[in-house]
Amino acid sequence: LLGIINSKLINYWYSFYFKDVNVKPDQISLIPINIKDNKNSQKIIKLVKSILFENSKNDINETKIKELSKDIDFQVNEFFDLNHL
Repeated sequence: LLGIINSKLINYWYSFYFKDVNVKPDQISLIPINIKDNKNSQKIIKLVKSILFENSKNDINETKIKELSKDIDFQVNEFFDLNHL
């Protein structure tokens, strides 16, 4: 869920429907996410864990975090079946 909510796709969707930059709990419930357990969701989970691990290091590798974030965005688009558009 963390990876999906922080993806470019959901950020775009959020900015389209809500003009406030502060995310409110009642708005989160309106995000059209149907969590299904498939290989994309497992890949997203693994990538989020990798980012969290990288952020926990004393020597944070920003390049690696950017790469992982791009991978998450790709997997989120796959999750919603949007990469073929």
